[in-house]
Order: sequence, then structure tokens, then C-alpha cells
Amino acid sequence: MQEARHQELCYPTMLQMLQDDQLDSTLRRDLIVALARLPLEDRALDALQKSAVKLANPTVVKALKGVPDKVRRSLKLAVEERFF
Repeated sequence: MQEARHQELCYPTMLQMLQDDQLDSTLRRDLIVALARLPLEDRALDALQKSAVKLANPTVVKALKGVPDKVRRSLKLAVEERFF
């Protein structure tokens, strides 16, 4: 996943997995954190944020160390929207 071409192949699958209600919610939250660490295009970040509104919690926000500020702020706002 370190190479851009591999990331481009994985984005759609990982984003699709976030939408799968049959998948364990803990795994889906781990996917949010994994995706947040990748260089996301705006469309992927929007999809990630929409999933975070439904799934993320304060623990996810704490796990976002080392991710770009734009992504961390976006996901933090999603968690705040969900809980507050």
C-alpha cells in the first residue's frame, strides 16, 4: 500500500467495505483509520467522512496521530456530528 498505484487499487475496495453493514463495526473503524493515513483525494475523503459520521467514535479520533491535519479535522467533525 506504500506505492500510489497500489493505493489507487485499494481505495474502492476499502471504501466499499465501510458501507458493508455485515462487516464488524470494529473492523470498519479500523478501516477508517487506515484510510485516513493514506493520501486521499477529495472524493475519497468525502466518502470517508460520511462513513465516519455513521461509525467513528472518539477512540478513532485518538488513533489519528500522524495523519494530515485536513483529514483529522474532517473526521473529528464527523465524530462530533455523530455524538453531539
